[in-house]
Amino acid sequence: MTYNNFLNQLQQFSDSDWKALFSGKTLEMLDDQQLRITAGVTPFAILKSAGFEATDPETLKQAVLDNVEAIYKRYYRTHPLSEAGFNYQLKQLANKHGAQSFITPIGKQARYTLFVDDGEVIVEDKNSPRHKYGVFLELLNPELETNPEDAFADWVNSGKAYEDYRGMNVCRYNC
Repeated sequence: MTYNNFLNQLQQFSDSDWKALFSGKTLEMLDDQQLRITAGVTPFAILKSAGFEATDPETLKQAVLDNVEAIYKRYYRTHPLSEAGFNYQLKQLANKHGAQSFITPIGKQARYTLFVDDGEVIVEDKNSPRHKYGVFLELLNPELETNPEDAFADWVNSGKAYEDYRGMNVCRYNC
């Protein structure tokens, strides 16, 4: 989820949502696309009101909104993007830049490579010093592919793109 989406969703919470959080419910991330309030313990918890000194729901709301950037970054420092969230953002970038921009023959570099920074899939071009370390699709024989967009869609939909992302970040989340 992008920071702006995260902030916008929090700002759209109703008074009853803030009251529920204040009363002990948990703010949870759902597939890196939606925030929801839930009861109990969840591995995708973003916050509980116990982490804030608040005397009422309005004070809690203000405290959360005052610290929203730190809350967002803390969540993504300890949680990788979900496969659904990663794929959603990746498909948007493919629509914007063209799937072909992320495909190359084995041993070469794609026009663009992918990274995830604080919950957002970003594109790096060849001018970036970290470009060569990003995720992209390598094809054994790209000239044999009748439609590179189909190869890209297969890479994403099969989960291989997500595996590549997790593979380059395995120590960040599991060490």
